[in-house]
Amino acid sequence: MSFRRPSIRVLVAIAPVAIALVAVMSAPATATACVIQPHAVCAHASLAHHNLRGANLAYANLSHADLTGADLTGATLAHATLTGAHLTGATLTKANLNGAILTSATLTSATLTSARLIGSTLHHAHMGHIHASGADLTFAEAAGVSLSGATLSGATLTGATLTSAVLHGAALSKANFTGAKMHLADLTSANLTSANFTRAFMYQAHLAGATLTGVTWTDATCPNGRQAARVCTA
Repeated sequence: MSFRRPSIRVLVAIAPVAIALVAVMSAPATATACVIQPHAVCAHASLAHHNLRGANLAYANLSHADLTGADLTGATLAHATLTGAHLTGATLTKANLNGAILTSATLTSATLTSARLIGSTLHHAHMGHIHASGADLTFAEAAGVSLSGATLSGATLTGATLTSAVLHGAALSKANFTGAKMHLADLTSANLTSANFTRAFMYQAHLAGATLTGVTWTDATCPNGRQAARVCTA
């Protein structure tokens, strides 16, 4: 006599020292488990609106995963692969994303206040209207990233690559762009009050309508290709 085993879609297993959350990943005729742990294989996983506060997903594969609205406060995603992942409206306050790969990921309106993204890859990521005050993007690789309307006040972008980045209307007061590569970056209508562009390379960057009060331009390469004596202009 044969019995059909019931399909289990979500499982929460509680151990003395950890909680493992298992989520279903959609695939034809199969259901593959995604265990929330370091090195997890969770490509295409459905984790929208999940509570993942403090989760350790270091080195995890989350390519094209759906993390829309997920709570990742204080989570560890260091060196995780999030290529094409969906994180619209996700909360990543104080999350560790150092070395993470977020190429073409969507983080529109996500909260990354005080998050760490040191050495992360953000090429062509969609990050419009994010809230990332105090975030650390030192040496981030973010060519073509979209940060229109983003809030990055007090953020650190030292040595970051922002070639052709779109920061139109972004709030960037007191942000540190020391040594950043910003060729062709769009900073139109951005608030750059007291921002630091020491040694930044800004050739052909667009500054029309930007607020430049108190900006530090020491040794920066201005949009016109000249090295700043005191100020760069739009």
